[in-house]
Amino acid sequence: PFSGLVRNYRKDGTPFWNEVTIHPVQTNGHVERFVGTVDDVTEKIELAAAKRSADMSALAAETRAQAERDVTAYVFHEFRSDLQVVTNAVVFWNEGEDVSDRLKKAARRSLAHCSSLVENIMDITKLKAGKMVLDSVPFDPADVCEKVCETMEHQFPDLADQRVAVPSNVCVVGSPRHLTQVLQNLMSNACKNTPDDGFVELAVDMMTETPHTYTMRFAVRDSGCGIAPDEQIRIFAPYTQVGVKQGTGMGLALSQALVRQMRGTVHVVSPWRDHGPGAEFSFVLTLAKGTQNAPTSSVATAQVTALPDHWKVLVADDNAVLRLCVARMLKKINDRWTIDEAASGEDVVEAASSNGYDVLFLDENMVPGGLKGTGATRRLRAAGVTGIIVGLTGSASEEHNAMAKDAGQDHVLGKPFSDIKALA
Repeated sequence: PFSGLVRNYRKDGTPFWNEVTIHPVQTNGHVERFVGTVDDVTEKIELAAAKRSADMSALAAETRAQAERDVTAYVFHEFRSDLQVVTNAVVFWNEGEDVSDRLKKAARRSLAHCSSLVENIMDITKLKAGKMVLDSVPFDPADVCEKVCETMEHQFPDLADQRVAVPSNVCVVGSPRHLTQVLQNLMSNACKNTPDDGFVELAVDMMTETPHTYTMRFAVRDSGCGIAPDEQIRIFAPYTQVGVKQGTGMGLALSQALVRQMRGTVHVVSPWRDHGPGAEFSFVLTLAKGTQNAPTSSVATAQVTALPDHWKVLVADDNAVLRLCVARMLKKINDRWTIDEAASGEDVVEAASSNGYDVLFLDENMVPGGLKGTGATRRLRAAGVTGIIVGLTGSASEEHNAMAKDAGQDHVLGKPFSDIKALA
C-alpha cells in the first residue's frame, strides 16, 4: 500500500492538504485493481504545525530566560565582587590601617565597573520600553576618546600598550554620553581578551566632510584571542557570551542598539590583520558639525574660582550619607560657606522661605511620594527664590535635563559624581 500527503489548492488559491492512501486488490495472487481513499487532513496538519511552532517558541523563550538568569547571576556576582573590594578598603581605612595605593586603585576600578553595569542595565531597560532618547549636544570626539582611554587605564593597568589615534579640534553634535558608553564597552571587551603583552587600539578616522557634517569611522582593535566565525554571527545577540573572559552579554548588544540609534552599525572582523589573531569592532557615524566655542555638555557649567566666602548653601537629600558627602565636597571648595541640610522637598521649601540661600543642591527623588526636586524648584521659583539651584539625579538624561531646566534649575549633576568643582 502507498500512503502520502499531497498539497492541493482551492480555486481561490488557498492551500489544503490531502492524505492519499492506495491499496492493491489481488485475486489469486494477481493485482486486479487499486482502491484509493483521499482524506482532507488540513486541520490536522495545521494543528501539528501550530504545536511545533509553539514548542519551538517555548524552547526559545526558555533558552532566553535561562540566558537572562545566567546573566543576572553573573551581574550579581560582579556587583558582590566589586563591593567586596570597596568594603575591604573602607574597613581597613576605618580600622586605622594603611590602605595601599594598589587597593585604592582597585577600589576605584570596582566603583567604575559597578557604575558601568548600572548604566548598561538602565539603557537596556529604556531600549526595551522604546524610551531611549539620545542627547544632541556639541562635543569633541577627542575628549570622549581620552575619557574612555583614561577609564581603561584605571581598569586594566597591567595592559601596558593602549593606543589612541583621534583627529583633534573637531566639534560635532550628538550624544557624547552614549558614544562614551559604546566605546567603553568595546574597549573593555578588547582589554579583557588581550594578554598583558598585547595591545588595544582606539582609532577614529575622518572619512568625508561636507559643509554641515563629518563622517567618521570609529574602530577598536586588539591583538587578543580573536573571535571564531560561528561566534561572530551571534555575538550581538542579547546575553550572548563569547571570548576567553566572558562578561554579562549585555555590552555588545547594547552597543549595537545605541549605534543603530545613531544611524550606524557595529561590524566585527576577526582576524583583522594579515598575521596573528585579534579582532576589530568598527562603526561609521555621520554627525552634524558643531560650534567650537559651544558648551560641550548637556549640563551647563561655570567656574567656581573666586566665589564669595559668605555663601549660604542648602543640601537636600533623604540619604544622610549623601548629604554628608556633598557637604564635604563643598567644604573643599570653600570651607567658609555655611551649609544647611534638608531631607525632603517639603523641608527645602520651608527652609528656603526663611533663609536666603545662594546655592541649593536638590536631589530629584527624596522621600517616596513626597515633593520631588523639580517640584520643589518650581515652588521656590514661584516664591521668588533667585539662588542657584543644582539638581542631583540618577537619571541625567537629556529628557530629565530639559524637565529640570523648565522647572527652573540652573544645573543638573548626574550620580555618581566624585566632585562638584565644575558647578557654581
